[in-house]
Amino acid sequence: NSDSTNFRRGVLNFLNMPKKRCVIKNKNNETFEIEQFCPHQGADLSDALIDDENYLICPRHGWKFNLLNNGIHHESNESINAVKIKN
Repeated sequence: NSDSTNFRRGVLNFLNMPKKRCVIKNKNNETFEIEQFCPHQGADLSDALIDDENYLICPRHGWKFNLLNNGIHHESNESINAVKIKN
C-alpha cells in the first residue's frame, strides 16, 4: 500500500542522508559544531533551541542532546557528535 511505500522511501532517504554538519551557539554565546540532522528521524537541527543546561532540543520530537557530552541523547545513546569550538 502507498503508506508503507512512502514510509519505506522516507527511511531509506534518511539512512542515505549525508552527514552534514553545522555550527550553533548556546545562550552563553559558546559555539558548537554538530551533525545538522537528528539521528532519530532527520529533523534539521540548525535552528533548534538550546536550554539553560546545554541540551539541544530537536524541534520534531523533543529529543534532548547534551552538547557538553558529545551531543548524546541519554535514553537512546544516539549522538549528534557535538564538538565545542574554542571562541
